[in-house]
Amino acid sequence: MQAPSAGGGCFAWPEFDAEKGRLVWPDNIERPTLRTYSLRHFDVNRQQLTIDLVSHEGGVASSWAKNAKPGDKLGIWGPGGKISFNGQWLVLVGDISALPAISYSLEMLPDDAQGKAIIEVPSDSDCIPLKAPAGIEIIWLVQHQGQPSQLVEAVTSIDIPTNVSPLIWGGMECGLAKALRRGIKQKLRLSRDRFYLINYWRQGIPEGGFSHLDEE
Repeated sequence: MQAPSAGGGCFAWPEFDAEKGRLVWPDNIERPTLRTYSLRHFDVNRQQLTIDLVSHEGGVASSWAKNAKPGDKLGIWGPGGKISFNGQWLVLVGDISALPAISYSLEMLPDDAQGKAIIEVPSDSDCIPLKAPAGIEIIWLVQHQGQPSQLVEAVTSIDIPTNVSPLIWGGMECGLAKALRRGIKQKLRLSRDRFYLINYWRQGIPEGGFSHLDEE
């Protein structure tokens, strides 16, 4: 997502580089400030896209949202990657930043999907109703202020059924993702193609200052 600059003006857009096979920014423009969000819902008939975001002081998207009025413009492109689900025994895991992605993914799963969704949030009020297949167990973890995360222990303690093809997908803070990657390999003994964790954010560092795909 690209919010307009404080002074207004035109949006800047990346261009497709056929040789590199990806979008690149032209050399003659100042690269804008971007923020990446997960799709929460898209209404095709109304052409209405919904994203969830945290409103906080100084946030690029939240500052725009607080002052937005009908007719204001916002730059959006995508989508990015999505979960490749092919009947695996699925574990969706994340902190509150991944809640929109997990919510949307649960709604898109087939009715016979099996597995768990483990979500760690900062308060009991963040434990919201989720629509999911009957075979997906929803587990909420509440990390009250000052308490350590329970996410790594919860995921690495999972008893994966025999004769299934497991897949773990998650999004969370960088340090937590690093610890979870290590735990999955050491405790669950899963090969690298069985889990995919995204660094959604990094404590104290804005987007653009860290990699979303750091490997342990």
